[in-house]
This record gives sequence, C-alpha cells and structure tokens, in this order.
Amino acid sequence: MATGPQNAVPFGQWLLLKRVAVGGMAELYLAKDTKTDRMVVIKRILPYLAEEAEFVRMFLDEARIAASLHHPNIAEVYELGFLEGSTFIAMEWVDGIDLRKVFSKEQARGGVVPPGIAAWLIARLAEGLHYAHARTDDYGLPLGIIHRDVSPQNVMVTFKGEVKLVDFGIAKATAWMSRSRKLIHA
Repeated sequence: MATGPQNAVPFGQWLLLKRVAVGGMAELYLAKDTKTDRMVVIKRILPYLAEEAEFVRMFLDEARIAASLHHPNIAEVYELGFLEGSTFIAMEWVDGIDLRKVFSKEQARGGVVPPGIAAWLIARLAEGLHYAHARTDDYGLPLGIIHRDVSPQNVMVTFKGEVKLVDFGIAKATAWMSRSRKLIHA
C-alpha cells in the first residue's frame, strides 16, 4: 500500500493511508476518519483468521473491553464492527514511540532512562491500569479487567509527553466472561 493521501484506500468512513504493522493475528493501518478529520488506527483481523469464529469472538471481546475504557493513559477505541468482509477496530492514533524503542535508544547511547522520568512514566501507566482494574458495570459490579500484556511495546509515549497503554488484545474481563458462559449454558 502506498503511503500518500493520493493513494489512500477507502474503507467505510476511513481512508487507509499506510499499513503500520502486521502481526500473526491482525494488521494495523494509519487512517484518516473522513467524518471527524482525525487520524486513527484501523486494526483488522487477517483474512485467514476471519473464518475462525472463536478468534473473531476474542477480537471483538478485546474491542468491547477497550471501548469501555475512557482514560487519558489508555488509547481510546472509537468503533468496532464488520465492514467490507473485515472485522475491525477503529482506535486512537498515538503519535509517538513505544517504551521498547525508548529503552533501546537510551541503551544505544550508553545510557538509561533517568530515574525521575522512569518513575513518572510508570506512574502514568499505573493510573491507566488502576482505572481499568477498578471499572464496574452499570450495577456497580467489578468488570475484573486485566490487561495481561503490560510490556514496553504496549506502552506508548507521545511526542507531546503523554503515556498511553495500548493493545488490550489478550485482556480479560471476568464479568463479561462469566456472563457469556451463563448465556451459552442457559
């Protein structure tokens, strides 16, 4: 896929500008939302997994968990659904770099992240995690959200100095899981 707006590929209300990552399960595109004029990330299930009902369910569970979280230290999910044969999530574009790259750059220079900055980064991350862990449903019952992959590549530092936790791909919410089991076995 070419990287200029003139070569953008339409996908619903978005223009896919470039593929920024591809993994074993999904691909991520930098896109422009034509309705809001903001940059977003479109995460789509890879075609070979789109046929796997269990995987699609897990992908959508990720999106539902993340979409329920609204905190400055967690990347926002705007929309999820099925479009043009693809199950997708539209989420906040975090303009920055992940902590893995920050650590690598410091190490390459022969240094380390200064302790005060490291403490500040971890405090912002902890604020986002606390928010997710403390979430309750409409009845005040704990959702039991656990990220399960808090790693340097899933913590973004924006060029404005914000810290954002991303990729709730293997998160679990015990409340949703138990409700799903009850519905399945009812």
